[in-house]
Amino acid sequence: MKKEWPGFGSLNSNTIPGQSPAIGYEGYINRHGSGNNKLRTPRVVQPGALRVGDILANGDKVLSLPREGSNGSVWIHLTGGFDGAWIDVPARIPIALIDDEAPEEIRQLGTPIHVVSIFIAPEKSAPMEEVSEIEVSPGLGLHGDRYGAGRGSWSTPGKTHRQISFIEYEAIEAASKEMALPLTPAETRRNIVTHGVRLNDVVGKEFAICTFQGTVIFRGTKPCDPCDRPPHLAYKHISSRATGKTFKAAYDNRGGLCAEVVQGGIIHAGNEILLI
Repeated sequence: MKKEWPGFGSLNSNTIPGQSPAIGYEGYINRHGSGNNKLRTPRVVQPGALRVGDILANGDKVLSLPREGSNGSVWIHLTGGFDGAWIDVPARIPIALIDDEAPEEIRQLGTPIHVVSIFIAPEKSAPMEEVSEIEVSPGLGLHGDRYGAGRGSWSTPGKTHRQISFIEYEAIEAASKEMALPLTPAETRRNIVTHGVRLNDVVGKEFAICTFQGTVIFRGTKPCDPCDRPPHLAYKHISSRATGKTFKAAYDNRGGLCAEVVQGGIIHAGNEILLI
């Protein structure tokens, strides 16, 4: 039975006259890898912006200008394709390119922007549970989370500005060094931990989490300012006599981001984040 991937075509469909069959992005990644988690590069583009001669982070070279595919996809022509095949990819998937000007030590770092981990809690005081994937819906947020059900500590009936919360992995690392009793990522009570993006810069802007099932789009609504609930619920609230900063002080101006869902789907830990 031929395997179909929603939005990505199948392994031998969508041929361009006079060219090799197009293949789905999933099949291409399974064989060649994306290279995105081998290299940090300022050159991350969408498929339609590729130019002839561009080199992907996995070493493949773009042979022809991109062409419009079916159902909003884009076809790209790469040296590493199956016998020079055109690759049928989602129009908004992030493509990492090798930047010849990037220092070698930068090239060896991990993927620039991605989801590190996902957490939900069914009720406002319940412990946060880590999940590998979660469904996301407009007007709701994360399925199974207290804010999606309107039962969060800061839930406001009829308001969508706090459907989901994000926090930077880098902020957790930095704040943990300053706190008397550091909190784990789950104990910060944010839903999604990110790597490689300054969340304060995304307030008022849209961004996407790109998956093999499609693109999930969010809009940053406001900073997620720290409060006293996370350390209290983690039994890590410190007295004024303790050495080291409190949670509120350590996470000041880096407490994360509140966001609403613009376009839903299923997201996974490890998915790449694209700034729109």
